Amino acid sequence: MYELLATQQKVQPEKFIKLIEVINMSEKYFTLEQLETMKKQSEHFSPIEKKEIENQWSELITTIRTKLERKTPANHPEVIKLAKRWQVLTNKFTGGDPEIVKAAERFHAENPNNPLQYGVDGELYKYIKEAMSHI
Repeated sequence: MYELLATQQKVQPEKFIKLIEVINMSEKYFTLEQLETMKKQSEHFSPIEKKEIENQWSELITTIRTKLERKTPANHPEVIKLAKRWQVLTNKFTGGDPEIVKAAERFHAENPNNPLQYGVDGELYKYIKEAMSHI
């Protein structure tokens, strides 16, 4: 949002709504220290790197959803490999802090249809969590 406004680009109303949701989520699920950690982590990336990571997430979520729809067991080696990628991408923004991960997991569990889910519904989240238990 800041980058759009700083470059005087048009900002859609949906983006403001999303920002408000993020602020509300932040206050309920994350401590100030956790938010600062995530902010510092994200500052390490250029806008191009952030876009690349966003694309990686999108592709990963789509691939995991395909495995889920094909009823590939969560302990299948290909799914475990996807779970490892999930973990790597998550750590880029959490700094590997398990408490931040727990807070994010709580958010996802309590808000299954929130627009901040980026296509990750409860079923997909449970599937990837199960696969992560086999890492």
